[in-house]
Amino acid sequence: MPVPRYLTTDETAELLRTPKGTLAQWRYRGVGPKYSKTEGKVLYSEDHVHKYMRDREHVPSARANVEARLVHL
Repeated sequence: MPVPRYLTTDETAELLRTPKGTLAQWRYRGVGPKYSKTEGKVLYSEDHVHKYMRDREHVPSARANVEARLVHL
């Protein structure tokens, strides 16, 4: 079983291309990727960050319409 990789706030912000302050706001508001806090240090599971992004993927409207029509053929 692979050992999970944990990212710092800096690494997570870079991966998500968002400011560190935004991550802090998300934690305060209870949104954003899951995180762990130990001894005052915030860490994000790399797997959870990737899942957070996958869960927010959208298909462009035009493509979704074409795919929906193909399903009904």
